[in-house]
Amino acid sequence: DHIMDIMMGAQPKSDDIGLMRQVALSRQEFLPYANNDWFERWTKNFYDYTTYGIMEETPYKLKKEFPTLNNLLLIREYSISMYPYGDPVEPAINYIVPNTISEHPVIKRLKMLMCRAMAIQNDFASIEKELAVETETLNIILVIKNQYRVSLEEAVSEAMRIHDNYIKEFVELENNLPDFGPEQKNIQRFVHNMALMISGLGAWYHKGSSTRYKTPGEFPKPEYGLSL
Repeated sequence: DHIMDIMMGAQPKSDDIGLMRQVALSRQEFLPYANNDWFERWTKNFYDYTTYGIMEETPYKLKKEFPTLNNLLLIREYSISMYPYGDPVEPAINYIVPNTISEHPVIKRLKMLMCRAMAIQNDFASIEKELAVETETLNIILVIKNQYRVSLEEAVSEAMRIHDNYIKEFVELENNLPDFGPEQKNIQRFVHNMALMISGLGAWYHKGSSTRYKTPGEFPKPEYGLSL
């Protein structure tokens, strides 16, 4: 809860770890470009990331168990952290979406589709590495392979089908947005930039030079410290 307080404006304590001071600095950097409504959304989304994402993932990793596909999709929607990391799209384009529009079912659905598509992108990019990590039970390809007892190739095809359906729905909604009145052009611009987040991440995964998603040992192996 302390980190949420800092995201909303509280000052770090003298004995806080560096992360808390970095969060306070991030808030200061966002202040000229965002309003209180945006900070409340950003803070809530970070809370949801840790509570419904990281905390829901950890028991599966501790027990080295696979979730069901439907449970995985719900968890990864939050643990991919694109709700809080997608929020800066608004200050980046110099437009803060009004709360009444941010809560519209279509906008919420678009954000969900963005998060789920990007989570699957992440799983495709890291499957090579994760096949060699015993505690990795949360990659969609491995979950499908385990749940349906299919080959790796069949699991890859099914994961791609799910991803492509998310993208198809996103594009359909983007092209048929509700009438948001005087905010329409800005909302169209906002949704377009959400789409750029998806395509940009895909390009970074597959055209970039990072080895963290490909080579075992290039990214720190998780140490959960418990055996159940």
